Amino acid sequence: MKKRNQGFSLIELIVAFAILGVVALIVLDFTTSTANTYRMVSNDLSLQYEAQLTMGQLQEYLIDCDGGISVQGNELYIVSEKESGGYVTHCFSYAATKRELYYSTGEVNLDGTLATCALGEQYLLARDLSDFQVSYKRNDTKTTVSVKFHFLRGERQYTSEQSIFIRNEITTAGTWDTLLQLVCA
Repeated sequence: MKKRNQGFSLIELIVAFAILGVVALIVLDFTTSTANTYRMVSNDLSLQYEAQLTMGQLQEYLIDCDGGISVQGNELYIVSEKESGGYVTHCFSYAATKRELYYSTGEVNLDGTLATCALGEQYLLARDLSDFQVSYKRNDTKTTVSVKFHFLRGERQYTSEQSIFIRNEITTAGTWDTLLQLVCA
């Protein structure tokens, strides 16, 4: 008895390659959709993380503020007393055209009855910020500051709102210059 070992026929090879192609397309589609989902979730988490860091930074200065605050346009000024005496100003400035939030600080100088402050270098605190709103409300001796951020990166967006209760009795003013004079008087 003679065995005929001729290999695969052309039809068998075409069917095998067709099945292999379908399986490869399914695997490729699954891999692509998984990568896209990972990218979207990663962007969402990145926005949330940046919002939490930014809010945390603001909270740190607002909660323990013992001088005063002023909201002037896109800028929030916080004047606090230093442990060693004197005052320091913290400024959070929103640059709407750049969609960035900056932080700067400076020592308050007292010259007789006049208080002045030169803010130092601005440090980038957050980017991709499409909206930054700050307002405050006074009830008797307590002040509540409401902060709202809206981050926008590509098509992904994240909004963070928080009301922060300031522990100490503080001064509020419409302008930073007025605030400096009231707090340091």
